[in-house]
Amino acid sequence: MHYLEKQLHQTANHLAWQFDQFAAEYDLTGQQLSTIEFLANQPQWQSTQHAIEVEFNIKRSTTTKMLQRMEKAGLIVRKTANQDRRSKIVALTPPAKKLAKTAQQYLKMRQQRLEKRFSPQELATFEQILAYLQEKSDVGETNGKNQ
Repeated sequence: MHYLEKQLHQTANHLAWQFDQFAAEYDLTGQQLSTIEFLANQPQWQSTQHAIEVEFNIKRSTTTKMLQRMEKAGLIVRKTANQDRRSKIVALTPPAKKLAKTAQQYLKMRQQRLEKRFSPQELATFEQILAYLQEKSDVGETNGKNQ
């Protein structure tokens, strides 16, 4: 039997691999480059560590390790938030801002490739499918419950 979610998972792995390959040209991982691109789209090129965790659905410990490596490489600075001493603010450095433009160009090129191949209606339908699959309300279904 042909399972679309399985195929989507394989496709996501392939896309992540491609992005990792692109990021490796800049001595980064795909996740690091994605984080840079995410921060570039935030006010003042900065955000909380928690927002990064939520955006990429990654654990706090994983995020902390990644950010420590990025800080060591001079790509970000981390500081304690003024409003909440437990919260960390993550901001891009000037070298990372240049990399953000590179990441954005890459993602724009990939988006244009899709837009050339598929109609706006097809892309809108695909976005609806992705949104549905990302809903947390069907977790029980994936565990064999509610069937």
